[in-house]
Amino acid sequence: MRTRIPATALIAIGLSVCAQAARLDLGQAPPPVRVARWIKAPVKPTGPPRIRIVGFFSSWSAPSNQALPVLAQVARKHAKLVTIEMISVYEKSSGAADTSYYKTVAAFVKQRAALMPYAVGVDDPKGAMANAWLEASGERGVPTSFIIGRNGKIVWIGHTMMLDTVMDEIVSGKFDFATYRKERKEQMEAEEKEYRLLKRFNELQQSGRYREAVAELDRIAKAQPEYGRRMVLVRFNLLLKSDEKAAYTYGRELLNGELKDQSGMLWLMARMLLDETPGLVRPDYKLALDLSQRSADLTKHNDANILTALAYAHFKLGHVDKAIEIQERAIPIGDANPQIPER
Repeated sequence: MRTRIPATALIAIGLSVCAQAARLDLGQAPPPVRVARWIKAPVKPTGPPRIRIVGFFSSWSAPSNQALPVLAQVARKHAKLVTIEMISVYEKSSGAADTSYYKTVAAFVKQRAALMPYAVGVDDPKGAMANAWLEASGERGVPTSFIIGRNGKIVWIGHTMMLDTVMDEIVSGKFDFATYRKERKEQMEAEEKEYRLLKRFNELQQSGRYREAVAELDRIAKAQPEYGRRMVLVRFNLLLKSDEKAAYTYGRELLNGELKDQSGMLWLMARMLLDETPGLVRPDYKLALDLSQRSADLTKHNDANILTALAYAHFKLGHVDKAIEIQERAIPIGDANPQIPER
């Protein structure tokens, strides 16, 4: 029923993993919604109490963008039953006094008005809403949503992409709260176990000791091969920061081996080479080209983000005409799928 962002994915994009006991859980009353600014203010509903959905997203997050059509469908399908408040969190800022991202979020919402027919607010630079809701409940990614029942208690916490399915179950009376509560407890315990396994590794990579982090990761993978297979992107990312030559050799191995049919993973690797990993001395743009080309082939050249990466790789290699040709093909695909974030 739920899709959670695993610790491995957070580490791959440079975020730390913290374990803490959840202070906000199912069956409890939620904290108040206190945003720094409303981009679209909530309208107080009339009539009997409604089901509330309080969700969290980031304007830069591809999964948040991809969830917008789901939210729009829920808002329209259950217009007389629910109220929705979406809060922008984890936006990019230069510090606790920087509120420039308010304008970024406002522009984001204006551009996607048809996909956001509900109240939208912005968290403050200190992350008050993220702390009170996401971190307090043990969540650590976006998009995440909370469903609050008519009795004012939290009945569901999970990935926003699941909202349509869960709301249908709730409205039809088929939602099994006891089973879901048990599943969530088991999932949280599994993630706590994962945190303990990664604790030493996380300390090393957070302190910039990337070579030691790779060695620790290899130790974990040797002891638990299945877990090691889940960490290949993380290993590639760390090698880029510590041993470029080894990273490019490893990248070729992944491209020709276990990731050869995984378009999303290949695209992420290409992005790491193209613009996501600062400080590369000799970026292997030919590898980036091959990664994005394979990813584009797997998606039948019908994904705007992947085509943009392919165009950028050609540009980096000096193939300007080819880059323009591919980018021009990507534009109408992106226009036809507004949930795809602009680059």
